[in-house]
Amino acid sequence: MLFASPGEGISQPNPPRLAQLLMVFLAYSLTGLLGLCVPFESDRVTLFWLPSGIALAAFYRWSPHLWPAVFVAALALQISSGADFITNLLLATGSTLAPLCALWLLRLAHCNLTQLHRANTICFLTLGSLGMLVSATIGGISLNHYNQGSLESGFYTALVWWMGDSLGVFLIAPLLININQINIDKMLGRKLDFFIVFAVSLLVGLLCFPLNDFQNGIHLPIVFTSFVCVAWAALSFGLLGCALTTIGFSFLAIWSSVNQLGPFALASQQLSYWVIWIYAASMTILGLMITAAHTEIANTTHQLGESSQEQEKQKKHLEAVLHAIPDLLFEIDRLGHVLSFNGTNEHHTLSAPDVLGRNLSETLAATSVSVWMSALSEADNWGISQGKSIRITQGENTFWYELSIAKRAGTRREDDRFICLARDITKRVHTHQTDLENEQRFRNIFETTRNIAVQGYNRFHEVIFWNKASEDLYGFSAADAMGKKLED
Repeated sequence: MLFASPGEGISQPNPPRLAQLLMVFLAYSLTGLLGLCVPFESDRVTLFWLPSGIALAAFYRWSPHLWPAVFVAALALQISSGADFITNLLLATGSTLAPLCALWLLRLAHCNLTQLHRANTICFLTLGSLGMLVSATIGGISLNHYNQGSLESGFYTALVWWMGDSLGVFLIAPLLININQINIDKMLGRKLDFFIVFAVSLLVGLLCFPLNDFQNGIHLPIVFTSFVCVAWAALSFGLLGCALTTIGFSFLAIWSSVNQLGPFALASQQLSYWVIWIYAASMTILGLMITAAHTEIANTTHQLGESSQEQEKQKKHLEAVLHAIPDLLFEIDRLGHVLSFNGTNEHHTLSAPDVLGRNLSETLAATSVSVWMSALSEADNWGISQGKSIRITQGENTFWYELSIAKRAGTRREDDRFICLARDITKRVHTHQTDLENEQRFRNIFETTRNIAVQGYNRFHEVIFWNKASEDLYGFSAADAMGKKLED
């Protein structure tokens, strides 16, 4: 997308202040001369006034301290058109104050033009046009006083002035605020597409306006095709394509009307003002809205892609953690159906092919199922169950598993799920049984030994073992000594 990301348009390295002043002065002057090539109300008033948008973009992107360049350029343009110095000074002052007022309104409303989503777009169009009332009011009053015209003529002069200034802001300010080297590089990487889009747009513009003029004032109703070109350019090249095509169509429409060509060259000049302004403003709004929507979709898609990648990483991480755990992990409904399973086939009979998608009663013995369902019932009542163990017999081998179960409640009772962790404790059980056998063997040895008195005590000095030799030595039977302290 040829559209600056948040802050991207104003995060580029800025040229030195002197270079900024020079660039603003030249851009304002050259586009001002271009606008005066298609005057409407007089040699000073035009509907195609890009300098207002250039000034606002310079103030927004760089600094409002660049106002001297705007003032000097505006004054030079006014002096070249005649009139006395005071009138020229007032007109230049109005042309400088208008973008400054628009900038103040945009900052007051926290309208971030580097994030032209739909709300910001509407805010920009509204506040930008309001700011241009300053130059239109000063220009209308000053020119009307200089020409000694009527109140009505002054009003129409101010109206056309406002239309030209606001249209200039709409057409070029968003582009200049957001354009950067990344945008240009992307455009240069698609030179053929760029050439096709704008060649077709130029052809359509010529057919819609200067060439759309036949005998008896007949014009083909094909102006709407220009909107298709604007949408095509906006979708293909974002804000850059939208702005360039809109500027091109607007200039052709205004130039044709000034030269009494095309469908907008109406008998009523005031009506031509409105038709051209509404046409150009509509194209601008269409292009900005398409660009904003496309950017939102692109940003959302990018965020979803990043989220998907992050989820995939987390999934792989979780899978690695689960595979590293030697225990078996089940997800079971309250009826005992195994919904998911994680574990390796090294876990005896409890492997994925044996249990997944089946009921516990189809895999385990009745005693083990009974214990498992008892643990599920306990987890259903208390949220968790721990410590219960089941035994699985396979041929001559017996395996033991310790169950830990937690309940995951659903929106409905039948949607409840139970997360079951089955830990293989076969070695522990066998070791415990071996320890018991060894303990019993040693007990038998000590109890049958008559020559050595052996006693066992706990930490409270209480007798827990008393063999026959101890009975002979101390004269107390095992029944009398057990549980007593030796000093007693």
